[in-house]
Amino acid sequence: MLTVSRRPALLLIFWLAGAALFGAAPATPAAEKTLVYALSGIPESLDSAKAATERSIRVTWLLCDALITISKDGRHIEPGLAESWTVSRDGLNVRMKLRAGVLFHDGSPLDANAVKTSFERQFDPGHPLYTPTPKNTKEKLLSELVDEVAVHDPLTMSFRLKYPGLHYFSQIDVVSATALARVGKDFGRKPVCSGPFKLATWTNEQLVLVANDRYWAGRPRIDRVVFRVVNEPKALVDELLAGRIDLTHDVRSPAFIERLRESPSVKLVPVPGLNVLYLGFYTERPPFDDRLVRRAAAQAINVPRMALFLGRGTAVPAKGPLSPAMKGYDSEVSQAPHDPAAAHEFLTRARWDPKRSLRLVHNSALAMDAETAGAIQADLRRVGVTVELVGKPSQGEVATAVRAREGDMFLNGWHLRAPYPERLLVPLFHSRSGGTTNLTRYTNPAVDKLLDDALRLPDGPELNRIYSRVQHLVVNDAPMVFLYHLTRIVVHSARLRGLEMTVGMDPHDRLVGVDLVE
Repeated sequence: MLTVSRRPALLLIFWLAGAALFGAAPATPAAEKTLVYALSGIPESLDSAKAATERSIRVTWLLCDALITISKDGRHIEPGLAESWTVSRDGLNVRMKLRAGVLFHDGSPLDANAVKTSFERQFDPGHPLYTPTPKNTKEKLLSELVDEVAVHDPLTMSFRLKYPGLHYFSQIDVVSATALARVGKDFGRKPVCSGPFKLATWTNEQLVLVANDRYWAGRPRIDRVVFRVVNEPKALVDELLAGRIDLTHDVRSPAFIERLRESPSVKLVPVPGLNVLYLGFYTERPPFDDRLVRRAAAQAINVPRMALFLGRGTAVPAKGPLSPAMKGYDSEVSQAPHDPAAAHEFLTRARWDPKRSLRLVHNSALAMDAETAGAIQADLRRVGVTVELVGKPSQGEVATAVRAREGDMFLNGWHLRAPYPERLLVPLFHSRSGGTTNLTRYTNPAVDKLLDDALRLPDGPELNRIYSRVQHLVVNDAPMVFLYHLTRIVVHSARLRGLEMTVGMDPHDRLVGVDLVE
């Protein structure tokens, strides 16, 4: 045995000596692989407890993990930091087993106490790491969902829920409790999670992430991800075509999408829209406190034509609040069709004053929104309603104006990362969301009760019947005109291989298996 074990060693010595004799060059390290990812702006925070914008989520998606993830098609939940779980029949009690050996970026281990802290610091004012400012974006969600978090041992824990909503855990990033206690309010600038990449540098122009060599699901093939801010649409397209950007979600103009489609240097990945773009009415005050006026406006607007000509293949005409890609979608639900004669009749019954002018608040910086506002103005003019367009330079300023009740109606949208209907129906139509996400301030006690009942039910026929009833009631009340569901387009360089997107517009494997090929 001694002779056998020494032979490979002797051969290795002879090979090395021969390599030195014949001048063989030592192996050179492979060139570093850097993916350049375009954002529309610098994130406001990288603490997902405090941030809710897409530009923040795109970064934290690569930095952090949650207990569970949503499947690529959005229909199921899959293991994340929790490798397994059991759920009681009523969906209210969940027992989870965490993955062993997972490390946060600071070297501290994942355990049940870190998970408990990650949840409770967002909604429990009594928790020592709870901070009310900046606002915890998921505080309302978690306070209404989670009744108790219990630790059984370092890798076992349980949750008692107030309604079956386990899928919401996919939105809650687990962070290092050690780092959170050390960094405090600066955590949004110095995040420490367990994801496949970790933050290296952050300037006013870009963020640089580097691969996490100890990632539990395997080290990423890409070494660095550079997030660059490109907030001008034409400049973004030019940079993509020049090969200086590898990935973006921010090309939304149909004209630019057509231009990119012709280039062999980039690839376009369509993602079915979990969204709705709508024309909202201020239902608590005249003239739109009158359902007849709302119905008149709804039937004056030619939704199918708008989606066809303005969307140029990227928009599906909306029939109601839910897109066909969502759970609970009912194909029998349909808002009133385009019918100018019916619109005239409703206006007559409402004793509409033809001298009255309406004001429409919209984002004039976004070409499709500006075109949509113009189309609405033209359609309403055809039934004798004058509309003044009130353009705002950003969506943020639109939101500010709407909350201040400027104008009479407004253009807005609601986008989701998973196809669960309550994530849209409760924020937009429940009266308790009035003044926050329910910007129309729509109120219907029957809708409120149905939505409350739905939260207590597991998936199944009864739940679908409730959501169908909600959709019928909402389109009948017409607090808004549902315009279209946008198909989102991910654009990436042709040298990027292995990219698969979720319905939430995120790389399904958080870029772990994605590679750059020259």
